[in-house]
Amino acid sequence: MNDQSQYKIYILVFTLPFLFCTIAEGNLLNNWGIKLGYAITTQDVNVEYVDDTDLYHPRSGINLGIFAEFNVYNSLFLLSDFSYAQKGSEYKLLGTRRIAEPPGFEVIEYKHDSRLDYLSLLIAFGYRFRFDFINPYLILGPRIDYLISNNHILSEPEPLSNRIQDFEKINYGLSIGGGIEIPRFLPFNILIEFIYSPDLSKSYSDNIREVTNYSYELNIKIGF
Repeated sequence: MNDQSQYKIYILVFTLPFLFCTIAEGNLLNNWGIKLGYAITTQDVNVEYVDDTDLYHPRSGINLGIFAEFNVYNSLFLLSDFSYAQKGSEYKLLGTRRIAEPPGFEVIEYKHDSRLDYLSLLIAFGYRFRFDFINPYLILGPRIDYLISNNHILSEPEPLSNRIQDFEKINYGLSIGGGIEIPRFLPFNILIEFIYSPDLSKSYSDNIREVTNYSYELNIKIGF
């Protein structure tokens, strides 16, 4: 992807949430609010001629954001979700190192915590089933993630210095899931949802290695 195409995508990512706020003036807005989420994230790492997938482990992350729902037709709605999302994985490797006292070797676990911070925009269609006391719903839609930070914590840098550093700035993915909405017994709605978010594009790729992000998210939303 060339620089001009990337700049167009950056503009799109930051413009769409404001566009949807403008649309809301036409009484299409059904619900809007804030989101707080907990995520279990991992990475599918394929390395040519090497099978080290067992060395990659999930890590915990958070999601913070805003959302808005727009009426489409009856129980069908359009969801716009703009959030800060943490992704990545942990790489753990058992090794040995020489010690002086007593002379010999000791087993040590080398760790590499790779945390990727994204601005994420989800545009999804949803369907809500309406009941007296609770409203279940399903959502499905495309997602675009923009990498804003790449954090690495090495417990022992020597054997892990070749871990991946340069991830793609733009990723494309899909989010699918569902939740329940508790109607307004209070001045606001409470929504609890579970979302599975796999990437459709590679977050890193070179001649021998490809990396893809995945996350499982438990979100609590407060809607107004």
